[in-house]
Amino acid sequence: MATTRPGDTVAVENLTWPGIQAAAAALGLELLPVPMDEHGLNPRALGRLAQRQRIAALYCMPTLQNPTARTMPIERRDAVAALARRFGFQIIEDDAYGFLADAATAKALLCARKDKQETKQTPEPRAEPEAPPKPKPKQTAVFKAKNTADSQTGIVVETKRRRSFRKPMA
Repeated sequence: MATTRPGDTVAVENLTWPGIQAAAAALGLELLPVPMDEHGLNPRALGRLAQRQRIAALYCMPTLQNPTARTMPIERRDAVAALARRFGFQIIEDDAYGFLADAATAKALLCARKDKQETKQTPEPRAEPEAPPKPKPKQTAVFKAKNTADSQTGIVVETKRRRSFRKPMA
């Protein structure tokens, strides 16, 4: 809503989060799918589309993209940012899974190193990546209304605060 107006075109990865379709329909936006490859959104294809049609914004998930789980390399992100500057469109980055990126990157580096070691004759000592710190369970406050209402307005005026120490879902 902050970067587009009804009738604007928003470029999206050709496989994208389904919720963006509902949001675009509600806001009167046209979605323009951009082809992807093994590294995510294809900057060359985005550039060709931007030359042919005015793009107001690009909605993308460069880190652990939904539904493909691909992470766009930094060089490709730089190329997309350069296109945004050149053609004057905004980038809306959906970073819903960014907090998982460090763990995913560490695992990918470990797998790449393992593959590299298996091709060598002499194995190198393995360095295990540090696990990301586990998030502490959050305390949530639950408000439970009493059946007490203000006599003039009929609105519930008293609440009782109850703490919940439920563990977050893993």
